[in-house]
Amino acid sequence: MACGNDLAEAQSFEVKEKMFGSLKPFIYLQCPACKCLLASDFRQSTEADYPPNYYSFSTSPDELSFRKKLKHVRRKVAIKIAYQVSERLGRWLGAPRHIL
Repeated sequence: MACGNDLAEAQSFEVKEKMFGSLKPFIYLQCPACKCLLASDFRQSTEADYPPNYYSFSTSPDELSFRKKLKHVRRKVAIKIAYQVSERLGRWLGAPRHIL
């Protein structure tokens, strides 16, 4: 588990897939300490469980819609601008000084 607790102490839950209607059962474990959920078998979710047009499978900008392409470009520009601003502020303010 994320907190380092032993998996043997985790409570298990069987959950059926309902988003796509297959009703395939999946087993999840919940840590009693931190309540983190973890799939009992990481390999249980495969591409066979999702339709070919599932959103996370289209990672290439060529496969994205025009609107998504614009958002992708906007994000890249915003990151570049933020980097340039922080770089200039860093030069202007100088190196950080530790406060005692």
